[in-house]
Amino acid sequence: MAGLIATIILFGSLSGMAIIVFRKIPVLVDLPLTSGEESLFLKAKREIKGLNFSEIFDSKNFLQKLLMRIRILTLKMENRISKTLDGLRQKDNEDHYKKDNYWEEIKQTQNSKLKVQNHPLRPRSDASSSKRKTQKKLKVKSQE
Repeated sequence: MAGLIATIILFGSLSGMAIIVFRKIPVLVDLPLTSGEESLFLKAKREIKGLNFSEIFDSKNFLQKLLMRIRILTLKMENRISKTLDGLRQKDNEDHYKKDNYWEEIKQTQNSKLKVQNHPLRPRSDASSSKRKTQKKLKVKSQE
């Protein structure tokens, strides 16, 4: 179906182009081969050939201006590169300090262990309770 529609559009547009060309053939035959006016391209070409570039572009001035513009561009590029590098260094330092919390983690783990060990509801381990029992026995024996 799509192919049929595309074929109809193709033949319709080709027939329209043919009608336009056949109607304009008599007008094209009556036109002279060259026009009396010069084309814009030929005028511009003749004007450019007539110019004396050595007067317009003094070699010293032209070279000086060119080198100054190149210098300005390199300074602008250097400034942008410097700002980018500073930003990257600053970001790297911030990331480094964010990741470097080793000692804080150790303090937190030690504090949490101390809190858990000294908690009143925490059952005592077997080793510490047996050690206390032996200390109590020694105290009892020494008192006797």
